[in-house]
Amino acid sequence: MAYGTFEEGEALSKAYDKVHAQLELLSRMLGDQLEAMGIAVDLADRDYRGEDREHAARLAAIQKRSAKDWEQQQKWAAEAKGLRPEEQEHDRSQQQPPSGTVGQK
Repeated sequence: MAYGTFEEGEALSKAYDKVHAQLELLSRMLGDQLEAMGIAVDLADRDYRGEDREHAARLAAIQKRSAKDWEQQQKWAAEAKGLRPEEQEHDRSQQQPPSGTVGQK
């Protein structure tokens, strides 16, 4: 058939959904990093005076979500490599989130 089989349409739909989810995650991660950078620049501009609990809580929330998002990215990367679940865990243990993430001391 010129337009493919129904299975091909389902595969295309699944691929689209996966890419769409990855783009949404990437967009959220970028937004979080920009927000964290804005907070950090604001604090630095004020010589870190007046750092309040609201800023600290927001930075901690961004860090927590960033760690979760990093794990999801690593899962997708392992799936793209064709790793089985038990291999994915080993592969992830070899990779760590970038150092200097928001809120680390």
